[in-house]
Amino acid sequence: MKFSEFPHDMQVLVDQITEDAGAEYTPDDLEIPVGMVLTESFPARIEGNEPGDDREFEDYLETPIEDYPPLLVAHRYWIDGRHRLWAARTKEISMIQTADISGLIPQSYIKKSRFLGKMRHWPVLEPGLPD
Repeated sequence: MKFSEFPHDMQVLVDQITEDAGAEYTPDDLEIPVGMVLTESFPARIEGNEPGDDREFEDYLETPIEDYPPLLVAHRYWIDGRHRLWAARTKEISMIQTADISGLIPQSYIKKSRFLGKMRHWPVLEPGLPD
C-alpha cells in the first residue's frame, strides 16, 4: 500500500513519529508492507483509554472491520491501533489488517519508546493489500 493511501490522520501520526525519531521525510509513493495478521499476535492485554483520549473502545464496535485502517507495527512492536484491535477481539475476528512501518523508523527509537508493547508473534508482511 502506498503511504499516500493511508488515512490522513495516520499519515500525520507516522510523520510525527518519524520526525520525533530523527528519521528522514516519508515520500507519498513509498510502498508500505500491509497484510492480514492474527489478532493473537498482538499483546494479550489492552490498556484503557489514555489521558486526553476522548474515544471509547465501544465507538469502534459499530464500524465494520473492513473499514478500519491498518494497525501499525514496527521492529516487533505494536505502534498504533489499540481501539481497533479491541473491537476486532470483541467481535471475535481472528485476523486484522496491519502495516509494517519498520522501514521508516530506526529500530533504536522503537525499542526505546516501546509504544503499545512487543508483538507476541512477528508477522511477515508483503507490500500491497491482502487477497
